[in-house]
Amino acid sequence: MCYRLLQMSSHYNVVFKRVDSVKAATEFVQSLRSDKVFGQGIKHVTISGHGNPTTLVLGSDRLLTTQVGTKTSETAKLLDALRPMLIEQGEARSTVFLESCSTGKQPTNVKLKPLAQNIAESLPGVEVHAFKDAMYPAQVKLQGSFFEDALFKCTVGSPNGCLKATTFMSKSLQAVALLQ
Repeated sequence: MCYRLLQMSSHYNVVFKRVDSVKAATEFVQSLRSDKVFGQGIKHVTISGHGNPTTLVLGSDRLLTTQVGTKTSETAKLLDALRPMLIEQGEARSTVFLESCSTGKQPTNVKLKPLAQNIAESLPGVEVHAFKDAMYPAQVKLQGSFFEDALFKCTVGSPNGCLKATTFMSKSLQAVALLQ
């Protein structure tokens, strides 16, 4: 992660913030609105933590797939805070990367959607990237050459090669596409 942040900082203003809860993440995003630089828009957001198909651990708290559409949940409040700061159209649209195992995998309960798909539906026009399985070793390339020098590199051999993140996108609340 440090290498990636260093590479991105040569092209973009980068802020790294460690939070201990979803509420703390929401408060941090809200504080960026008044910032002269970040208040104009955020190109990329990475949310890191342990995960499974329906959950991403954020400190002592969790982002939950079942809470994405629930307006009073902390998960929904975080997405509501992010939404107006993300670029939803054009080639320069924002990306959200769930740097976590399995948040892109179909849950065992087929009535539920993967956390990444629910987040994509909540943030129309924004690319949401997530892994279907364990995330390392992995290679992720977001939006063509956007992270040209900041790609995840496959450093450990795997019988199937490098794992690649799946892209989840929703152009509108009604039209949802899962792109591979």
